[in-house]
Amino acid sequence: KNLVVYVQDAHAENDLEFEKFPKHCVAGTWGSQVIDDLTPQADEPILPKTRYSGFYGTELEKILAEHAPDEVEVVGVCTSICVMDTVGGLAHRDYRTIVPQAGVADFDADAHRHALQRMERLYGTIVR
Repeated sequence: KNLVVYVQDAHAENDLEFEKFPKHCVAGTWGSQVIDDLTPQADEPILPKTRYSGFYGTELEKILAEHAPDEVEVVGVCTSICVMDTVGGLAHRDYRTIVPQAGVADFDADAHRHALQRMERLYGTIVR
């Protein structure tokens, strides 16, 4: 079985990130929930995060080290922020990464395209 880990944006009401971006994904609200199409199973961990990278302040590094996957597929939003920063963290830890284009989105179309190119060129990510 594949390892599935959900890294979920879960900000406090007064998160400092809201000085840069509109309020979003406040813990316990609809915006912070995992979408229905990706409903976690009981044995699949959900790691709340409060910064761009899925590694910052989470157990992601520990979980990946325990399971030592051959590759890691990353989906989510925003491509140019959280996805790219998490993929960068994976690349720095020498994980092979895959980003399916149909599984990522961004509020900025140009930034989305640039992020996909950057992840592919700089991190060696396979963009499908």
